[in-house]
Amino acid sequence: MAAGPYDHPNVLARKYMTASPVGGAATTTYAKMPVLHKSRIRNVGFSVLVAGTATTHKFDIFNGTDSIGAVTLGTSVAGSVGTSGDLNSAVAAGGYLSVKSGADATGTAGVTFELQTEADATWS
Repeated sequence: MAAGPYDHPNVLARKYMTASPVGGAATTTYAKMPVLHKSRIRNVGFSVLVAGTATTHKFDIFNGTDSIGAVTLGTSVAGSVGTSGDLNSAVAAGGYLSVKSGADATGTAGVTFELQTEADATWS
């Protein structure tokens, strides 16, 4: 198939990338996920695996080297969920997403990135 724009209606469907566990060490980058097609990061969700010990159990969300949001999980118990809300941030083809833990060195979580391929993206 030749490279070209995403002209199929499935371009409207949102896709998900998941990594687990993230956290467990203070101020550390986790889940550096490459994005293969021009996309838009819509939301990032975290499910607590191990409760943090303070309000510093949080994750900053990065689009490349730019911080685009954060989710604080604090001392939420295992199974709790926190979400970023709509980030609406463009991600270039070949870019990456990641999260960086806060000062808490105990709490861990699973992370899910919700992406939407841009209509003018090209096949890789």
